[in-house]
Amino acid sequence: TGVCEHTLKGHTNFIHAFTLLHDGVLVSGSMDSSIRFWNTETGKEYVERRIENTHGNSGIYSLALLPENMLASGGCDYKIALWNLNNKNQINTLSGHSSNINDLVVLSGNRLASVSHDGYVCIWNLNTPAQPIHKMNHGSSVRRALLLPDGTLATAAHDNNIKVWNIDIGALLYTLSGHTHWVYMLALLPNGLLATGGY
Repeated sequence: TGVCEHTLKGHTNFIHAFTLLHDGVLVSGSMDSSIRFWNTETGKEYVERRIENTHGNSGIYSLALLPENMLASGGCDYKIALWNLNNKNQINTLSGHSSNINDLVVLSGNRLASVSHDGYVCIWNLNTPAQPIHKMNHGSSVRRALLLPDGTLATAAHDNNIKVWNIDIGALLYTLSGHTHWVYMLALLPNGLLATGGY
């Protein structure tokens, strides 16, 4: 109908990240360093599920839902936090970037991809998360990542390019050029085409 149904109020700073849980609950991450959970039918927050004071109060840039009711958050403290949503406990921290974590993508084989303002793309094995299993240099601040149907990973960055990676061996496959400014968005269309958006 084009009519706004609900306005979700509660965060006290910019909201950079959203994800959906399997039960339809909306999760948001903000520069106020909180992770909040919302009933999209009523517009009300599940206050009892809120996670506060994350990432050393530095703010959240990205979220990703992991298997076994876990959540990953990427922060302005340059780290990825793994959360158990059953008890709200932080169960691990992934360190390997040197700037904000701009996007997170869940991969097969209990792996996670992260991209950062530091220009790097990291692939993590969550069974052994002490350090990334692959660290690829896009060469400029990476804003977004997208898993493609063939299992490769596309990344968009401030070098005006999209790069496509083999995540199994950590190798660049090819570069898509054409934008004349930073590339901020990636989306896969129903016909299999990749749509990209510049700034």
